[in-house]
Amino acid sequence: MKKPLMMNPSESIAAEKPPILILANPTAGAGKGRASRLRLLEAAKNDLMKHGHAVHIGLENESSGIRDRAFNAAKAGAPILIAAGGDGTVNAVANGILMASNGQKSKTKLGVLPMGTGNVFAFNLGLGKG
Repeated sequence: MKKPLMMNPSESIAAEKPPILILANPTAGAGKGRASRLRLLEAAKNDLMKHGHAVHIGLENESSGIRDRAFNAAKAGAPILIAAGGDGTVNAVANGILMASNGQKSKTKLGVLPMGTGNVFAFNLGLGKG
């Protein structure tokens, strides 16, 4: 009978956490609540960093800029992109990832941090008010 594999508790197997890019439009919702949105972004960044992720926040004032950054990040192999905003931001990030995949299955995961005015996306998922 084989002995079970035992591991010294002082040894650890460190799994490197994937980096995360949070993409947001600070002027969404007619600029209403910009300061509170920026605070939420920083809080999300800090929380993810506490869990071992390298986190970068990319701010773009237009959907096309968000889409382009998502495209470039996904094309470069970014493992996780988070759309922080409303329906337009989620749409822009998702389209950037899809465009970069060129019809293939993308390795880039899409996360959503609902922060929009209408939040139809979050409402349809049962995550809050629309």
